[in-house]
Amino acid sequence: MRKYRASRLKQLIFPQELIIDKYHVLSRKRSFPAFWLVREESIPLSKLASIQILKGMFFSKLIIENAGGPYPIVLDGLWNRSANEARELLEMIEREIVDTDDVSTLVGEDHENLAGKKIHQNSGSPSSPSKNS
Repeated sequence: MRKYRASRLKQLIFPQELIIDKYHVLSRKRSFPAFWLVREESIPLSKLASIQILKGMFFSKLIIENAGGPYPIVLDGLWNRSANEARELLEMIEREIVDTDDVSTLVGEDHENLAGKKIHQNSGSPSSPSKNS
């Protein structure tokens, strides 16, 4: 699991986080003054459509769009280096999903997923061999 936090001054107390694990990309944001409220947006790695970076002099805006819905994850205020690292990690994960379906070496083995549940993916092929008579 990898975490990236926005670093701008306005987000110093309650920074927005981008969390990438084996199954999801999650954005977590606390609001002010109701700091007990947390807004979370999640996109499964298999549903990533595009990753965009809008670069400034020091900070970047990272936009992660999903194939299944209209609301992208937008993380504003990442350092340029962190935004590039997150994009490269997500692109490596996309290639790894296509090739082997195992991304645990890229994001780490710390957690199974964010909820602590083990998820099994069904490949669509039957598990028992077919019998020919």
